[in-house]
Amino acid sequence: MKLFQNALLLVLLPAMAHAQLVNIKNMSAEWVRCGARNAAINGTDLVIYNPAALTHVKEGFSLDIGNQAYLSAPSQTITNNNGIKKYTSDVMSYIHPNLLLSYHQKNWALWGGAFIGGGHPALDYSEGNFYSQQLSELFLANSNYYEVKKHAIKLTSDYYTATAGFSLKANDNLSFAIGGRYIYAIQTGDVETTLSGGSNPSDLNTGFSYDNRASGYGFTLGIHAIPYDRFTISLRLESNASLNFKRKTDYKGASDVILYKDEEYRNDLPGTAAIGFGLELSSKFRMTAEANYYFQQMANWGKTSDGKRISTLAGDAISFGGDFEWKLHKVITWSAGANYFMPMFNDIDAYYRNSTAMNYPCYENLTANGGFAIDVSKGMRINMGFAKSFYPKDKVIQWTTNNTAEGKIKLNNDVMLFALGFDFCF
Repeated sequence: MKLFQNALLLVLLPAMAHAQLVNIKNMSAEWVRCGARNAAINGTDLVIYNPAALTHVKEGFSLDIGNQAYLSAPSQTITNNNGIKKYTSDVMSYIHPNLLLSYHQKNWALWGGAFIGGGHPALDYSEGNFYSQQLSELFLANSNYYEVKKHAIKLTSDYYTATAGFSLKANDNLSFAIGGRYIYAIQTGDVETTLSGGSNPSDLNTGFSYDNRASGYGFTLGIHAIPYDRFTISLRLESNASLNFKRKTDYKGASDVILYKDEEYRNDLPGTAAIGFGLELSSKFRMTAEANYYFQQMANWGKTSDGKRISTLAGDAISFGGDFEWKLHKVITWSAGANYFMPMFNDIDAYYRNSTAMNYPCYENLTANGGFAIDVSKGMRINMGFAKSFYPKDKVIQWTTNNTAEGKIKLNNDVMLFALGFDFCF
């Protein structure tokens, strides 16, 4: 039992702190209804996606208040010598707000805001998953019980972001932006295990919960250019934000298993390079295209038990998107678009084996977006959007221990977004 416990700990311990591929694109209701905002030229969410363009909007104050609701339903199907077992999570997360504001005067603009800039939707595997199954076996190996009766796991990961900056118009065709970001990240988890059997008169309820927190800083640079009439190019660079998490763990029940100590670990938010192209075909129709590159390998996500950098196993990631906006009526604008996300894993099996990323099945996917903007008045716009991500079915991950195949895991995912936002100008 001790040999099994030590071997499993070597595999799991480097993993427990990490939930990678945390950059997100959906940070405003406008993005949910469009799918691409790097080349946007209106809306207060320019603060996030194209801050240099704020010097080209109407002068005065603008304010954006929005919220998104997630429906996330990932699943894991485990196939090994014990047979086939499927684990699912189905959670609706209702609160993911943003508050953005800007002030434009002549050739300059000040801007700032708060939003969720990274993380994952909340998860609730009420009947457990592969990760909680492995942890439960660790508790069982150090007890006099016979079997794991049941197990469950809940997880959250939110990277709360505050930003502020300054934009300057060099001339009518060129603007620049510089700003700073503050990230406060919270990762929580709760693992519950019930052990039974043997000569014990009653079951043992055990497990642990954790609340890990970190803060860090980064900068943002932006350029907005209008090389030709009705055609724009936008560039944005966001630096890596170093996040040194402090782990706080509480164990439940009577168990001698201490899975890890309360110590610090790194889990950075990677930097991003973004570009967008916008073309106004008429006064009623505009379309954009964009790309985002995520420098994940430059981030510090710790190392595996055999000394490999987890971020190197993950590789960098890239996304491509495009959208159009069509003014159907003087007060109604219809928008639709799509965004394709492609992680470039260097070793996908090793990456998933050495992190809790298996809890968040993040791999290539296509997101379809759509919605409406309603101009209630000259100073108020309502944004309503819906988006759904499509993942390849049955993404197979080989689970190995000491380079010996132990089985395979099929990952599936289903994510939907609903967004509502209010944009004010005054």
